[in-house]
Amino acid sequence: MIFDPSLPDSARELSLGDFWDGLEGLDEESRILVSVEIKDFEADPDVLAVLTDFRVPGDPCTVALTYEYRTRPGLGRAPTSEKDFQFACYGGRDPTRKFGHDVRSRISMDVLPALRDAEGDLAVWRRSPGR
Repeated sequence: MIFDPSLPDSARELSLGDFWDGLEGLDEESRILVSVEIKDFEADPDVLAVLTDFRVPGDPCTVALTYEYRTRPGLGRAPTSEKDFQFACYGGRDPTRKFGHDVRSRISMDVLPALRDAEGDLAVWRRSPGR
């Protein structure tokens, strides 16, 4: 969801079914947050150049990249469908510091594809992350 440069934005959208079943209900503050911290990148000038704007305030040796699926601003009611939500990818714990494909494509790492249907993906060897 955060790193895979081959994943189109349309596939980054979650759904109501991705929220924990134990929630008593969704409200205007409902969100799913995935955040990754990266450390020890200073020795690689290419990575440093890409990630320097996403350092965590107060900790210049740590970068944070975040995916947030949240209700649309100003909704004014409890969300009832996926249309009431939006996602954002941002860095440094600052929602105004958005990033997209330009950053994802320059972070060199091996990324396993996201498991959307774990049972189905694991059953088919071609789509299995175990491959």
